[in-house]
Amino acid sequence: MSRAPQSSGRAGSVSGALAAPNHWPAPADEALALGIAPRRYAWLREVALCVDETPWVVARSVAPLHQLQGKGLGKLGERSLGSWLFQQPDLVRGPLEATATPPRFTHQQPGLSANSLWGRRSVFEHGGLSLLVRSIFYLPWRMPGPSVALG
Repeated sequence: MSRAPQSSGRAGSVSGALAAPNHWPAPADEALALGIAPRRYAWLREVALCVDETPWVVARSVAPLHQLQGKGLGKLGERSLGSWLFQQPDLVRGPLEATATPPRFTHQQPGLSANSLWGRRSVFEHGGLSLLVRSIFYLPWRMPGPSVALG
């Protein structure tokens, strides 16, 4: 188990929680980003990175089912998506979008406040596959110094 520094100066335990990948009707905003019809079923994978069992980052990855053939995403298991994604030589990352909108996750994370988050998402293209990756960053700690508003 690894350790991460916390604002109190003590170390906390870091863990990951993977919701079982499944098939899910893509909401309109995700379908639009992927270029598929709304509510069309897509592959879905959600992961939470936790410190002392409190989520700090939650990631949601979505891809059209008809594009998954032969890509190996179903075999990732506990391996990070990035470990697969950034090994693809023809990988193209689309524009990065930032948001302060609370995400919808199929497995809600307990103890999260919508007032303490921000997120980003982008679509990765690889060999005929479009993969939407959304990361939501929760701020369960207080940063020292002045506040900075992110627009």
